Amino acid sequence: MRRINRMKEITILFACSFIIMGLMGCRSNVRTQTGDDLKNTEIQEEPLKIIAHYESTSMRKAMKELVEDYEQMNNGKSVELEFIPLDQYRRELSVRMENGELGDIIICENSVMPTLINMGILCDISEDVDNANLLGNYNINLWSNTRSNGKIYGIPLLSDPYVMYYNKDIFAYRELTLPETWEEFAVTAQNVNMKNVGTYALGFGVRQSEEMANIYLQLLYSMGGNLRAVNDENGMKVFELLERFRDDELISPDCINWNEIDACEMFGKREVAIMFNKLSAYTQLMEKKLDFEVGLAAMPYEKKETDLFFGDNAGITVDADYGGALDFIEYLSSKEAVRKLSDLTNTIPVRLDVGYENENPFLQDYAKRQREAGIAKGSYNRWFNISDTIAKGVFDILTQESLDIQVIADEVQDKVRISIIEN
Repeated sequence: MRRINRMKEITILFACSFIIMGLMGCRSNVRTQTGDDLKNTEIQEEPLKIIAHYESTSMRKAMKELVEDYEQMNNGKSVELEFIPLDQYRRELSVRMENGELGDIIICENSVMPTLINMGILCDISEDVDNANLLGNYNINLWSNTRSNGKIYGIPLLSDPYVMYYNKDIFAYRELTLPETWEEFAVTAQNVNMKNVGTYALGFGVRQSEEMANIYLQLLYSMGGNLRAVNDENGMKVFELLERFRDDELISPDCINWNEIDACEMFGKREVAIMFNKLSAYTQLMEKKLDFEVGLAAMPYEKKETDLFFGDNAGITVDADYGGALDFIEYLSSKEAVRKLSDLTNTIPVRLDVGYENENPFLQDYAKRQREAGIAKGSYNRWFNISDTIAKGVFDILTQESLDIQVIADEVQDKVRISIIEN
């Protein structure tokens, strides 16, 4: 019995020794393998993720070129660029915020940035903007939509004002001069209106709320009005002008289904003789084989020439790898990147120390005027609500002749005022 027990002890001891030796061998193998991996494998960094709202081919191509330049300058550092259509933009950002999937950098229209700040999507970059001494390189009004409670949450990316595009061939055939005031514009529109052969006088993007609200703001400010009084004397002039466009059949009835890219397409196909659109649309038009010459002019006015600062901003999200995102933001604000973006998109450089290189005499003069005397539109945390309200009012005027424009103006005023109060 003792012998059997002794044999059991020896067997157990042998087994334990074998297991321990095996484990030590495994540990040794794991340690050696990990060391080899670290020697032979580079650590893969997470790609920088950027979300932008661009839909046109020309704007997307420009951003891709900037990203490629950045990657080459940074030894192939990876950047993922994602474009979200404007009609999905606000919903998509809300969903991604809930899921913690905002990426690192968001590029948006400058009117939208205060809303994103209010939603808690963007982070404070004030200290880094101060350290880089950026403020003095820009018209101070360009920063208005990047601020909240004294803090800065983004940088101006490009300046893209609204201008008037016109078919030079039609204007020459009719021997017309360019209108400066809205009254002159209405007369000119009558002279170029050829709806009987499929060419209406005017078209612009109505379908997207933010785009329609931008056009409305341009008209409102040029009439001497502002968002706090859209139903006063100056504000009513905008609604009366839109009513006149509708009643005189000067505006294409199809434009209620157009966004700004569609408006470019229809202008290029001679379905409208005049188009209101952003300056960057010129690049889109030049990519087409048009059978007429495109003219550019400043938007008409009633009280005074009005050059509002439309355009885009870029900000760092609260989910970001801050260091990597800041490095790209600093690149976007460099003179080289600002100049290249302006060249590729035909927009006005946001930096004052970057010249505007364009052979078009009008654009040279216009860019100089805007950079010196551009006007900030105002900063509204509830811009989505405001733009929806404005767009609905404009849509109702353009589509329903039976409605009283004073009633529409009063309704717009009430809802806009509530949004501003909640602001």
